[in-house]
Amino acid sequence: TNTKVVCSDIPVLREIYQDCVYFFNPVDVNDLIQKVNRCLKDSINQTAYTSFLTKFTEENMVNKYLELFKTNM
Repeated sequence: TNTKVVCSDIPVLREIYQDCVYFFNPVDVNDLIQKVNRCLKDSINQTAYTSFLTKFTEENMVNKYLELFKTNM
């Protein structure tokens, strides 16, 4: 579904979600408020959302894990 997300701006989440979500500074409550408000007003970035869904399909994730296991055995 087209769900909007506001999450903490930490490297691992930035790497995964890229431009699909609203990132806020985890130590700045005002930034969180600003991003929630923006999230409520903005429309979904459909291009980024579609790209994310394509990248993280069940099949892609299984294949990535299999590659990881094979290279570490």
